[in-house]
Amino acid sequence: MSHVYAQDIPLTIIPARSTTIGTILTALYGITLSCILNLPITWWLRLPLLIVLIALAKIEWGLHISRQSPWAIIRLELDTDSKWIIYLRNGGILPVELYADNLVTTWLIVLNFRPITGCPTNVRPRWLGHNLSLILTTDNCNPTILRDLRVRLRLQYGG
Repeated sequence: MSHVYAQDIPLTIIPARSTTIGTILTALYGITLSCILNLPITWWLRLPLLIVLIALAKIEWGLHISRQSPWAIIRLELDTDSKWIIYLRNGGILPVELYADNLVTTWLIVLNFRPITGCPTNVRPRWLGHNLSLILTTDNCNPTILRDLRVRLRLQYGG
């Protein structure tokens, strides 16, 4: 009798839009906006802070919520050899390594990756940095796939 273990099955994750992440991000940026508007400084010092906040909110929205940014992760694969591959909206394919500092709970998983040395760097603009993050919640990913991912992470990386 042969046994099939969790690490013997390839795992494909295709994240969708997330209202949970959208709500959290909107609340955080709203609080930050309120703090900036209530700072005891003149408007010409406040204006650059507001511009940066709006630009960051737009970038984060495209990357993690609507997934319409060309650099948004639209698919993640974990093969049976524990190799991770990320597919971006612009058609880029990146082999990546998983960092050790990830957040894994029952309703939220935040995975942090870095491209493997030698992979193409022209897939993402430099100003986005080299690291990639994928935020998964119960409303943007199949709960069964999230459970399988949690099991794989626990088996591979301890926990």
